[in-house]
Amino acid sequence: MKTKLEAQANNAKNLMEMPLAFMTGAQFLELNSIMGQGVEPPSAERDTTAIPKYVYGIKGIAELFGCSAATASRIKKDGVIKEAITQFKRTIVVDTEKALELMKERKGTKEF
Repeated sequence: MKTKLEAQANNAKNLMEMPLAFMTGAQFLELNSIMGQGVEPPSAERDTTAIPKYVYGIKGIAELFGCSAATASRIKKDGVIKEAITQFKRTIVVDTEKALELMKERKGTKEF
């Protein structure tokens, strides 16, 4: 008679040999629980360590906020992040921490 541990090991071996594309969601979660690697949902919070101190230009603003260049241009033009922007002629430098803080304050009023 097999023990519960042996049955789990055998089941894990069978699941590991199965292509991922052919697994059901239940089989995938079972394999993860057997291997001790529980599935964690993606975090809603953005990882701020990967954000640079400054971004440059409209393209940088678009990448910072995850929007199109047209929307980034509108954000700049409307003055939402005016305090975070330093511009000399055509060079735009944006302090990312300040810009994110200003957008967080603005978030409840108007969407872009």
